[in-house]
Amino acid sequence: MSISSTQENPFNLAPEELVASRRSPLITEVIFWCSRGNLQMVEAIVGANALNVADADFADYDQRTPLHLAAAEGCYRVCQWLVEKGVNVNVVDRFKQTPLSSAMLSGHVQVINLLLKKGAKVLENGELVELSESEEAVSEMVKAGLSEQMLSDHWEIYEGEISMFQPHGAGAFGMVYKAKWRGTIIAAKCLKVDVRSDPEAMLEFRTELGLMQRLHHPHVVQFLGACSTSSKPILVLEFMAGGSLDRIFRDGPKISQSRAVQWSLDISKGLAYLHGRHPQPVIHRDLKPANIMITAHGICKIGDFGLSRTLQPLKDKLRPGFSKYLGEMSEAYVMTGETGTYRYMAPEVFRHETYNVKADTYAMAMIMYQMFEGCQPFKGMDPVKAAMQAASTGLRPSFHGKNTPEPIRELIEQMWDAVQTKRPHFLDVLSRLEEFQTTLHLDTSQQGSKRSSLGGSHHNNHHPSRESQPITLKEKDAPAQSPSSVNVISGNGGCACVLS
Repeated sequence: MSISSTQENPFNLAPEELVASRRSPLITEVIFWCSRGNLQMVEAIVGANALNVADADFADYDQRTPLHLAAAEGCYRVCQWLVEKGVNVNVVDRFKQTPLSSAMLSGHVQVINLLLKKGAKVLENGELVELSESEEAVSEMVKAGLSEQMLSDHWEIYEGEISMFQPHGAGAFGMVYKAKWRGTIIAAKCLKVDVRSDPEAMLEFRTELGLMQRLHHPHVVQFLGACSTSSKPILVLEFMAGGSLDRIFRDGPKISQSRAVQWSLDISKGLAYLHGRHPQPVIHRDLKPANIMITAHGICKIGDFGLSRTLQPLKDKLRPGFSKYLGEMSEAYVMTGETGTYRYMAPEVFRHETYNVKADTYAMAMIMYQMFEGCQPFKGMDPVKAAMQAASTGLRPSFHGKNTPEPIRELIEQMWDAVQTKRPHFLDVLSRLEEFQTTLHLDTSQQGSKRSSLGGSHHNNHHPSRESQPITLKEKDAPAQSPSSVNVISGNGGCACVLS
């Protein structure tokens, strides 16, 4: 690169210094797009500027390379491209992290496997060592559940034991079938034949597999096993005859206020369990109506954990000296990256800021809004534009008439607060929902007593039990959407939106 004039070199830099000053912003830009997983942009910048990503000094101020950031965010294709370009897989940044340890901290199994095949190591006691030789790294894998995702086989089911019936839904990476396994009706979530060549799909499969075998709660869809060695990987799950909440929103029946309260309680109990797990909470990251499943008896359960993550406490995640660069964090767990469905996406997630379990709280607020108001949040708006305005201007759905009782409205507004720390924990949400449900039952009973005293029957006015409120979807009406599918409804009419 030549220096043609004083205008191009106002500070009289030496030729090599001038080259470095012009190269530095390009390196920063490449690293940014690597962290976003945008390989097209990375290739364009590198090609247009004749950059070599394998150069020893191709790193930011903290010596973090493109591979560090891509590995930390789980961007498999970018990591694969960087490795093919000959980058050093064992570069150590100034926080004493290698690309492998960065991937481990975030639980990105596919990236971990890729790096291990390329000879990646971790730093321990000032030396680069194999993963198997690092007591600290192996311990962290066990704590985060990565060892189960990569090594455990006690959940394996022989594919021949499963008898497939009719399709029950379709998702991005395959089909969900109603099936029978060892005499029990189950849901078989089958990935496509060619899915093994798709790192993104396999990552979701492994993530869901690794998490669900460790989750046990009445309001989480029960995991029964998996066929991971077959040509088409299969997850064997509890069969949810009522379909998804998304199906109910689209096809009815209309959700009564009492049922909306009960379903809010069901989902909140499941989230309280996930967020309260020790030592690491679980954040769902893609909470939406299509991922809320319903039993034949009308009980809601949380499903589809393909985008979920086990969160490791900051004190465990960060090497000495690293935490001060993150600033003061009021919560003990953080993540970054844009994950989930836009209409239900928390503002901090859309902005690619640090986020935590409170992102699920925001999504749950939107689901509750839809149950009580009877219309989709931001109805009539493009999902991406809705998320953008929610993140930039504080836009929130508006309430109409008396559809949503005041105590529930206040709760929802707190749950979708722009400030994460102001959103309530789900134990608090449960307490307030239970209090409102008690009030609702008392009001219903009093109304029934008044009608009875006037000579009318109070039988139909009494609040029925859960068991007497089954979902009445017929078998032929089985949901056409699987828990893993994304279904955004535009619909006619609409709910207005207001700034909060």
